[in-house]
Amino acid sequence: MIKNVLISFALATATFALAHSADAAVNSGTRREVLARVQPLGADIKWNAKAIEALEFNCDGEEDYVIGGRADNRFYIAIILGPLSRMASPLTADFPIGTNEDGALCEKAPKLFVGSMDYDPVELLGEAPEGFQQSATCNEVDLGGECVKYHIYWNAVAEKMSWWK
Repeated sequence: MIKNVLISFALATATFALAHSADAAVNSGTRREVLARVQPLGADIKWNAKAIEALEFNCDGEEDYVIGGRADNRFYIAIILGPLSRMASPLTADFPIGTNEDGALCEKAPKLFVGSMDYDPVELLGEAPEGFQQSATCNEVDLGGECVKYHIYWNAVAEKMSWWK
């Protein structure tokens, strides 16, 4: 138990440090394009345009983008695989906030952090999540914190966004 807590603390510390060092500058034109791509996902979702992050999500060498938004008691995440000129739909997921649902986020304003995938999740989970590939160059997106923390990653087997908590 103590080992898991220490590993979680170390992972959270590394993720926080990476969130600031991996933060690639996202210019205003890119912000507008990202917002234009996520607006059709729902008029009620309030997307946080100030918190758009650039990252290498699916390990293809192209810059990808992540943005979070909220509507009622749901937090939404959208990942747009680059390049932005490609018109693929964003990868999306939503998570409960402050409800009795299993895995609900307790933060009123959940935060997204770009995290490193240079770790072995077997140490935390006892098994590897499907399609998780440890990488020194690719990123995951970490969501939440106090009650539950989601690690959102590119599932290389299913070729889609997946997560573990």
